[in-house]
Amino acid sequence: MVQTVVCVDDRYHLGSVALGSFVVALIQFVRFLLEYLEKKSKIAQAKAGVAGAFVKYLMCCVNCCMWYLEKVVKFINR
Repeated sequence: MVQTVVCVDDRYHLGSVALGSFVVALIQFVRFLLEYLEKKSKIAQAKAGVAGAFVKYLMCCVNCCMWYLEKVVKFINR
């Protein structure tokens, strides 16, 4: 009985688990790229003045949205 349930679970639900894990990994990768770009652009932001402050604000908003999206996907994937 238990073996049948495990086989059915593997056959029909393992793809959903893999897809959920892929989505979480993809979101984490995008966040990593954004953090990398933010670190690289800190020097340019200091020289740009008002435009640099706007870019800093925009990056902060994007990072916050990506963090929230990652938490929501992890919650749904649970």
